Amino acid sequence: MHVKTRNSIILGSTWLAMTAALFFWQLRQYKELDQLDKINIELANLSSLIVDVDSLTVRAAEVKQAYDSRDKEIPLNDQLPGTYSSIIAGLDQAGHMKLGIDVAGRQSAPDWGYARYILKDGEGQFANIYRFIHYLENGKNLQKIYALQLVQVENPGPDSKSVTRTIRFQMELHACYSKYADLATSPTAAALPVTLPRFNPFSPQFARAEVKEILPADVVPKEVEVRLIIAGKALVKFRNAVIALRVGDMVKGGYVVSNIDAELGVVDFTLEEGGQTRRVEKSIQFEKKK
Repeated sequence: MHVKTRNSIILGSTWLAMTAALFFWQLRQYKELDQLDKINIELANLSSLIVDVDSLTVRAAEVKQAYDSRDKEIPLNDQLPGTYSSIIAGLDQAGHMKLGIDVAGRQSAPDWGYARYILKDGEGQFANIYRFIHYLENGKNLQKIYALQLVQVENPGPDSKSVTRTIRFQMELHACYSKYADLATSPTAAALPVTLPRFNPFSPQFARAEVKEILPADVVPKEVEVRLIIAGKALVKFRNAVIALRVGDMVKGGYVVSNIDAELGVVDFTLEEGGQTRRVEKSIQFEKKK
């Protein structure tokens, strides 16, 4: 091979190698610059995060101090009237609720013990239940909620335009007592003020259900269930909604509510078409007792 040709090949290879090395070096620099940009953004947000952390730390310290400085009254024995008074006071603080109470016995130790109460068949709104539980656990008396069950129930309104949501609950309350007389009374014992949570876990903002209004014209006669006939109108269930129908209402398919018989529990739907009459009869289905 000629010397000039060989030198040209060597120089060309060297140039290609240097170009490739420069290219990969630039890619690496770009990646490092992107990483630096991300770090700078995180550093810029760090100051606001520090402020939030400091605020939450102060708030946590205040809450801890409030709870640590609580003073309670612990009676010498389980005083049923005192516990009932506490429950009634909690209901007054909470607002409207339904509740039943059962005494479920005692659990005793040599120096202390507690009486068990089953608060059953409860029903109310979340905010009211929250206030009630807060009062029981943070009032003057030493009481603790041992077990709690909450179930949300949705009841459609009679006009199917709204849904009423209530929470049914049951809980077990432990009312403590001790043998030490100096714990039975305290001039500084007081209930902590209640602060409602920022959101209702039974009504999340991202999952609110919208109730679509169902009109008589949407009702399919063959799919309705007659539930009640009263005051000249029939309350029927259709697609999980309760709708009121009256004689003369036009329903889907051209049918008209032609008759509502309260004695027989029957609703008639009639369609006049081409001189012929089509009729659909729906009656109340009473469940047979086993």
